[in-house]
Amino acid sequence: MILFPFISLLLGVHQWNLQDEIHYSSHAYVSPYLGFWLTVVSVGILLISFRRSSEWALLKRFKTKKAALSLFLILLICFSGFVVVNELQSQAKITKRMVVEKVVQPEELPGDAKLWEIVDYNRIVAVATVFRARVRYNSPNYYYCVPEVPVISYKLLMVVYHLMGYHAYEEPVYYLC
Repeated sequence: MILFPFISLLLGVHQWNLQDEIHYSSHAYVSPYLGFWLTVVSVGILLISFRRSSEWALLKRFKTKKAALSLFLILLICFSGFVVVNELQSQAKITKRMVVEKVVQPEELPGDAKLWEIVDYNRIVAVATVFRARVRYNSPNYYYCVPEVPVISYKLLMVVYHLMGYHAYEEPVYYLC
């Protein structure tokens, strides 16, 4: 029962991050509802009451090895929880699209489609598969493709593509006015 407020706070922060990632306009700000702030207050009250309780003295007698093992188990449970959340988001198709381009000079476009498919496209698809992304569009003549990425993996995958030497950015969204 003590872990439920902490888990709900963790899930609330994760959902806040997820909703912020789904928004397409850069000037939009996602603010949490009242339930999130009630969870923050309840966790604060729980920590204060636990600090003032008699169990706090028992916690001081806890050995360092037991505390380190407990922390390791908690981190392992959190990590496995995020893996499950990533899988659920992939199955629910909570995704965003990004454009991944090979860095070339403008005069080199259009280029040889065989060069894109053999070398770069296979590398991009291999990395996208690790992050549970799917390539939705491929343009071999212009050396780019558009993978659809689960929101939880979006920023990390973009950084990985930049480190690999590709130009990755969010797919532009055009609004009809």
